[in-house]
Amino acid sequence: MTAPVDLSFGGVSFAAVVAAAGGTPVVAEVAGRAALPWSLRLRAVDGADGASVASAVLAERVVAVSFAALAADRSAAAKLAVERALAGWLLSREPRPLVFSDQAPKFYEAVLSAYTVSVERPNWIAGSLAFTCPGPWLWADKITVASPDGDGVLEADTNAYVEPVWTITPAASVSSLTLTVNGAPFSYSGPVTPLSPLLVDSAARETRQGGTLRVAEVDGDYPVLGASNTVLVSSGTASASYRPRWV
Repeated sequence: MTAPVDLSFGGVSFAAVVAAAGGTPVVAEVAGRAALPWSLRLRAVDGADGASVASAVLAERVVAVSFAALAADRSAAAKLAVERALAGWLLSREPRPLVFSDQAPKFYEAVLSAYTVSVERPNWIAGSLAFTCPGPWLWADKITVASPDGDGVLEADTNAYVEPVWTITPAASVSSLTLTVNGAPFSYSGPVTPLSPLLVDSAARETRQGGTLRVAEVDGDYPVLGASNTVLVSSGTASASYRPRWV
């Protein structure tokens, strides 16, 4: 028998909130957690048939939850206690972690966009919650992986791509460094030492060396990781810190 699904929002579970108010919680249905399709913007190719992809983006994600909550007794006060507990739990102005027990510890970053009570009876209520995820990803906590030895294959936890912060540490003092990910080189033309590694933030599109932002010294697209990658560095080692994510 499949265990019932619980959810937590901001680190506090639905079951705990309702139980603290003397009620019994039920999560009836959850929708909106399927993989999202990419929305493509195409552009014409001069002198050729068809088109090329100019950009690919994901729409916002909306996760809908149908629920019921049984109050401690048939009094109006008992039912009101449950409703007030839910309202206080759901209030947020900034995205909070939204975790479902069958996906934990992975989480969405969400805000409540709708709270509707559709059925009211003397000792229970039923309704729906809608959580909007401005960033549509299913996330996991940040991890750091080191550049591999041998064949240079590096696996990343994603079904799309992640944008790491790279730490590139040369084996000795060098006048330049090149990080090549999946055949695409990213080059830095400046001195780097083992005690002052190069930091390459692919999400922020920033490169720092010795704590100083470097712009003119950089050449190439900032390197991202897919599920399986080849990673080569011209000297020393490279590590990638990123938050795993899935569409």
